[in-house]
Amino acid sequence: MRQQPSSSSLSAKPRITARTRRGVLHFTPDPRNASAVPTTRRSSPEDAPLHGPKRAPTSGNTDQHADAPTTLIIGDSIVRNVRMRGALTLSFPGATVKDIAAKIPGLLALHPQVSKVFIHAGTNDINKQQSELLKHDFIHLFNLLKTMHLSVFISGPTPTMGRGIGHFSRLLSLNTWLSSATVIHNVGFIDNF
Repeated sequence: MRQQPSSSSLSAKPRITARTRRGVLHFTPDPRNASAVPTTRRSSPEDAPLHGPKRAPTSGNTDQHADAPTTLIIGDSIVRNVRMRGALTLSFPGATVKDIAAKIPGLLALHPQVSKVFIHAGTNDINKQQSELLKHDFIHLFNLLKTMHLSVFISGPTPTMGRGIGHFSRLLSLNTWLSSATVIHNVGFIDNF
């Protein structure tokens, strides 16, 4: 029987920590076809970089707007976990289009360096079943944003399952209307359907 080395003898040896690399190939093989698994070249430890990524030197400049976000992501609860470099995400659970429109001037006053705004709203308005009022609220939002001279993107509603055909139909109708209304008002549209 072979003896395991004691913990004291293990600690005497220097530890070598292998660096991990990001994967390049993402492949889900067909379980019915075992030969479909691709072969990839494995890099040896000698190929691994010895140092971390190089970073640009920083000067002693502590300008308060240097690290300030240039993009705002504003919306209801669905945006709460959205992260993007250079962006600040502001989630207002339960917010309607009218609520978001009321908050925008104050938010832009707090963040004057912002040049792009992504807005996701309208899903909470669907339950009211008042599509013409919702369209009016969006037009008010578009007109408000025109005066701010920003790059604006409206994220269309996300399709939901299990809430019935009526709810889905209203979401699809809103998405279809937004896709044409954003063109008329010179606003970017993100189609989530």
